Amino acid sequence: MSLAITLDRIRAIVAAGEVRVSRHAVQELAADAILLDDILAGIADAVLVEDYPAAFKGPTALVLQRDRAATRSMWYGAWRRVRRDRPFW
Repeated sequence: MSLAITLDRIRAIVAAGEVRVSRHAVQELAADAILLDDILAGIADAVLVEDYPAAFKGPTALVLQRDRAATRSMWYGAWRRVRRDRPFW
């Protein structure tokens, strides 16, 4: 098993197409003209910088990854408690 358990979970979420994006994340991506598809495509080769498996909202990871335009640091969460009866944002 990988030492980057949170990153492995996040990659599995992306591969399964179960990604949910917060309003804040959408705003930050738009402000920097970053496409979500580019970010998600880069997760396969991302390098774990910091792993927070016991974070308050759920497992979270800071990663360094590359997309078509640049190398970026990104935050990802593998949160367990997402309400399905209303939008994430």
